[in-house]
Amino acid sequence: MVSMYGSMKDEELDALHAHFTRKYGGQMLDESRPVEERHLGVLVDQNYRPRLAGSEGPPPPANGGSSAKTVAGMSSSLCPSAAAELRSAQECAKEVLYRQLKNLSLAMYLCMDKNKDWGSMGKQRVSLSLCRNILKIPNNREVIQLDADRFFRIVDEQDAWLGRKSGDEMARYCKEKTVSLFGKDFYWFSELREFVKLFDAEYYFYSYAGSYGAEFIFGAVSWTQIDDTPIYTFLDEYTRSPSNCLSIAGRSPSPMQIRKVSLEVIFFNKWEGFFRRTKAAQRRCLRHPNSAIRESLKERALTWYEITDPADLLRFKDKVLNNMGDGVIWHEFGHQISQRDMIPVHWALRGNIRDDETVSCALEELLAEWAPVRGGKKGAVIRFLEIADSDSKAASGLFYTFLSDNWYVDEEEEFLSLRSNSYLGLGLYFIEPDGSVNFDRMAREHGRIYGFLLDKFRRVMERLLDFLSHATFVKDGRLLCYDEVEAENLKSRQEKNAELTVEKIKEYDNYWKDVLACLKASESEWKRFQDLIAQESALLEHDILALVTGGNTMQYINSLRSFIIDRCRKIGIYNPPNPTNIKKAVQKASEKLGVPQKKITQIYNRFDRIMNGEVYEADIKYDGPPDPFIYVLQEMMLETGMGAILSGMFLGKWCEPEERRSLRRYIKNELEDLRNQIENEMYQQVDLLRVNKRYADPSLVKGILKGIKFYDGGSLEDKIKAVEPASFDNEALLEAFIPLRRGYMDWDTIEAVWRINQDLRPDEFMLQWSIDRNFLEALVEVYAE
Repeated sequence: MVSMYGSMKDEELDALHAHFTRKYGGQMLDESRPVEERHLGVLVDQNYRPRLAGSEGPPPPANGGSSAKTVAGMSSSLCPSAAAELRSAQECAKEVLYRQLKNLSLAMYLCMDKNKDWGSMGKQRVSLSLCRNILKIPNNREVIQLDADRFFRIVDEQDAWLGRKSGDEMARYCKEKTVSLFGKDFYWFSELREFVKLFDAEYYFYSYAGSYGAEFIFGAVSWTQIDDTPIYTFLDEYTRSPSNCLSIAGRSPSPMQIRKVSLEVIFFNKWEGFFRRTKAAQRRCLRHPNSAIRESLKERALTWYEITDPADLLRFKDKVLNNMGDGVIWHEFGHQISQRDMIPVHWALRGNIRDDETVSCALEELLAEWAPVRGGKKGAVIRFLEIADSDSKAASGLFYTFLSDNWYVDEEEEFLSLRSNSYLGLGLYFIEPDGSVNFDRMAREHGRIYGFLLDKFRRVMERLLDFLSHATFVKDGRLLCYDEVEAENLKSRQEKNAELTVEKIKEYDNYWKDVLACLKASESEWKRFQDLIAQESALLEHDILALVTGGNTMQYINSLRSFIIDRCRKIGIYNPPNPTNIKKAVQKASEKLGVPQKKITQIYNRFDRIMNGEVYEADIKYDGPPDPFIYVLQEMMLETGMGAILSGMFLGKWCEPEERRSLRRYIKNELEDLRNQIENEMYQQVDLLRVNKRYADPSLVKGILKGIKFYDGGSLEDKIKAVEPASFDNEALLEAFIPLRRGYMDWDTIEAVWRINQDLRPDEFMLQWSIDRNFLEALVEVYAE
């Protein structure tokens, strides 16, 4: 539960909320009073222990926010009754806010779903992150299919509760939604953010403008400060908007936010997950350069940490998490430094074209990493250099971790490929053939690289501005040139602020938002603008390649990715395995089965289509003639043992039965499920039913079988060839062996497909019944040995 009132019914919580609203809401919302007098702690203290004239109340929270330290200090200064009252009011406000924001978060998810607008993170990342939050899944546990089913059921219930709105209606609902707390409906979440600070609690409400209203995180925080920047660490996230995926570990606006939940999920999924990989999953990764580089970078980073097994990793968990958090902090400081080196107009424009895959975003992120020292702040690369002065081994581990954290591409997708190529293209430039990091050269080259990136950012933004100055725009059905759009925008803004100038409005993010909205209304001009951005993205990769190769770009066919793969080969990060010979494997299996050559060609063509992207969705089917493709698949499974295709199916569990009647009822229930599966054509009969002799004997089971009937009157006993006693090494009651139907996607084969996928990619539950390229490569690779 999020609060001490988590189990309270809505109507009871409403009554408690109304009580505290009457008691404190008016004074907390009275903006005519000094803010220090509106804090809940002060009001509770005054209510329980009126202060003498001239005495001072408790100090306001540091930095205008709240922290556990501040709350503890205030609570200790209150009498026990006042302290209990303060906590009760804080917890009530927390629960009220949590329930409303949780519902809003689900509505925003529905909005994204109905409008097919998942942002740059994509549906899977958004869904998994919100699923974790809604179901409160522990950070060290994977999301499983059962979780996904529960989550989508909750989403559907929310959709029904909101009246099954359309995508546009849901977007309007989210943008117009207010949150009620202590007597006020907050439309502007910036106001709500300031109001929550008055509760003197351990929780913090962070919000910013998003596509569907305000994006937010509501959770428990601790805080510290570096230089002039307060840093809030979210220790827990009660609820958050869907776009705040767990892959986003921090944000840089003041106060800076660091997300412990994100860091822990990344730690368990990425680092501990590295040691949980099955052999099949490891082999799968090595077949593709993208995933092979990903896994090898992890291995190199762990080697520098001297972590060789899961026990080592858990011993170093706090150190690894601290390093991860430290990296986020210096990256975010890098944003603050590099932003000040950017022309304000460029910064304002980039905020409206900041899709994660655009050239402006890639440059913005790189500039943050390579930012120089300014006061007590610096970028991440300078931090590596400082550490390297005293401990090059530790700095090397951090640098490999840095490269690993920024290699997003995989064999399945090209997520953030521009950023991945840019980060690794520059990073690999400093790694020697023996795998060591040349920090001396990095120190010498740092200023040149930062200058190169800053100059590149300026040139990109100037080119985009030049395009806009000559573009044709559409506004209210009228064709306008840029000067006309600018003049109308300035006029409307001067109605509210007569002192605004053309130069000043161009430094406003929302000015460029208006300009681009008019550009987007012209489909042809918008396409030309997107094409220009794509050209600049390709040019960025080319320029980085020219930088790290001394201009010798043709050696890598003008491809930064080719440079990365070649460099990874030379330093031992990527060692491509011998290609899998699918044709040879199909020929071998087919000849063993006596398949005619004409059919072998057809089978190979089927394999070839799957190797080139087609996906075979496995589904139980006994109709029609046998399929030669499935014949060959089954032969490979039988030969290799992969998927344990002839395994039995365990039924029921029984521990210490106290009476025969309850045992009989339990066995009968399990056998009725068996009958139902046969009735539903999941399989057609059972070859052997083994009985756990620790609990029962075959005579009892046979007697029950006779009494279980099908719809046509037949007995389940007629569908089971043999019943035998057996010793089990588990607590199951029964074990059923289904006959293998060669050439059909039968029960045994589909179960084997599931088991192979479980071993190959346990986390990708949407692919557990799929036969695709990864599946065939894994099966054929073992079969060919």
